[in-house]
Amino acid sequence: MKLGVFALALIAFATLGIRQSAAADRLQALSYLVGSWHCTYRVGATVQSYGAVFAFTQGGNWLHETDTWSGGGDEGYYTFDPTHHLWTVDVLDSGRGTTVLHGPDLGASKLDLRSVLPNGGLHTVTVKVDATHFTVAATQTTASGSTTSNDRCTKTP
Repeated sequence: MKLGVFALALIAFATLGIRQSAAADRLQALSYLVGSWHCTYRVGATVQSYGAVFAFTQGGNWLHETDTWSGGGDEGYYTFDPTHHLWTVDVLDSGRGTTVLHGPDLGASKLDLRSVLPNGGLHTVTVKVDATHFTVAATQTTASGSTTSNDRCTKTP
């Protein structure tokens, strides 16, 4: 009986290891983001600059983003669930808000995400332009209407 329990434990451990490796491997598609970026956010006539820094964390199973701007900032955590072929991004903002977004796997150059928490009103599309540029187009829909913003980011040396 002990051998059976040991075998089940070994299988469970191996399965977890495979899942973590698969998540880390697929997440490597976003390795171009690792480093520092200078970004410009535009919504209507408002333009704001901010800095973004990306680094892998949690044994390479999450990509951590830290954004900072004058008077604020937020953090994001990206991962890929290989079982469901689903990207997940968790955003924690400086106002103590949390947004969770999910999206299908569309390849390394595009993340098309929709919020599931706190509601489904946010849609973002991140596109890798080249090794040193990416863009984010976002639409926030509320009961009073929609707001669209665009970010353009350039990697800093």
